[in-house]
Amino acid sequence: MFIRKIRIILTLLILTTSLIIDVHAIPEKKETVTISLAGDVMLDRSIGSQIERNGVDYPWIEVKPYFEKSDLVLLNLETSVGVKGAASPDKSYTFQSKPETLTGLVNAGVDGVSIANNHILDFGQEGFIETLENLEKSKIKYAGGGRNIQKALTPAIWEVNGQKIGFLAFSRVIYDMSWYATDKRPGIVSAYDHYVNQIKDTVSQTKQHVDYLIVSVHWGKELDQFPQGYQEKLGKVIIDSGGDVVMGHHPHVLQGIEFYKNKPILYSLGNFVFNSKGQLSNRSMIFNIEVSKQGMINSWIVPISIVNGQPKAAEEKEAKAIIDNLNRISERWGTVIADDGQINGNLEYISLEAALQDDAELPEKYTEGKKMKGRAVAHGKAARLFRLLGYQTDYRQEENIMILTKGERLLEMDFTNTVLTAEKKKGFAKWIEAAFIHFPIRILCQAFQWQYQIQSS
Repeated sequence: MFIRKIRIILTLLILTTSLIIDVHAIPEKKETVTISLAGDVMLDRSIGSQIERNGVDYPWIEVKPYFEKSDLVLLNLETSVGVKGAASPDKSYTFQSKPETLTGLVNAGVDGVSIANNHILDFGQEGFIETLENLEKSKIKYAGGGRNIQKALTPAIWEVNGQKIGFLAFSRVIYDMSWYATDKRPGIVSAYDHYVNQIKDTVSQTKQHVDYLIVSVHWGKELDQFPQGYQEKLGKVIIDSGGDVVMGHHPHVLQGIEFYKNKPILYSLGNFVFNSKGQLSNRSMIFNIEVSKQGMINSWIVPISIVNGQPKAAEEKEAKAIIDNLNRISERWGTVIADDGQINGNLEYISLEAALQDDAELPEKYTEGKKMKGRAVAHGKAARLFRLLGYQTDYRQEENIMILTKGERLLEMDFTNTVLTAEKKKGFAKWIEAAFIHFPIRILCQAFQWQYQIQSS
């Protein structure tokens, strides 16, 4: 009897231990999504020759490790893909990559491409339809073009870590009006002023069905590092209509980064896999964002050097030159990129210069020797902390208050007196939540010598 009891106890211990091990072995569910955005990809001409010699993975070898860290990788496919069709006779440059080159994209982890650009129909409608078929066979989703206008306006959608990510694309650069899709004609989607209502409606309607929406636009002037006026205007229209990030391309060089309503507008991501000449054309980046259902919680870049058409992480000196140039061309919007690639956001949007009374300073790489700018970055870091904890931030400039929401208002940061105020909402459970979120905030406040108090209501 005694031995039997011992056996039962040992059996229970083993089962309990197994359960504990199994519970701890369950991986933590990831609730955020990491997205990587890159620029122009063309797999013809000299790059096509390199692929024939070295294999389909050759263009992607150096950047694949960065893509593997992301949940979703999107870029601009600036070439038709296939063997059918005839080249546009009066076009200076026509690109047609071989179907097998798409295997390289798949192996590298590319999930989707914009096809709204001025090269996707280089080989006519026959070549365009074959491109769509080859993308579909490769299971690479595309946006901005289709067999008719309804298909062309249909977003690509992925469900990742419990979130729906949408992707739309439009083109302001066109070779011929016949390239635009209609009810009965295959083609791409226009981004010209005449179609702005179509853009607004499409973005707005798509946003109703996704948690995060990326909108790609082919626009701008080639080799110009600064956006045209219409780019700035259209970028803001897209954000106002429901877009969460605007992904620009066509200039073949990097253009600046603006944060509008705390959402990035990438005026040009430059080249990526492309045979181009000139230092600026061979400087690029991978723009990375981490998002939750409440919006973006982090953003950073990987500086890229393009060598013989192959993108690779830039070496230290060149990486610094790329970041320094990006800071220069983004300065008008207050965006600051640190040496490690972290983006500190739009300082104009989160600027709280009149709010802080202390002399708190940040590391020089963030402040560039300007105390007020450094303090604004400090508040940007605070906002990023809140977003990381699942809260949406809304800075009210006139009131100098940042409102934090998660379904309903829970916390507000009153920067006028550098005091954090918590509101008790609907019972004890909400107050416990507020108490937990205040712990990391208190540490942050102490680090920057801000006043801190909790007030209940």
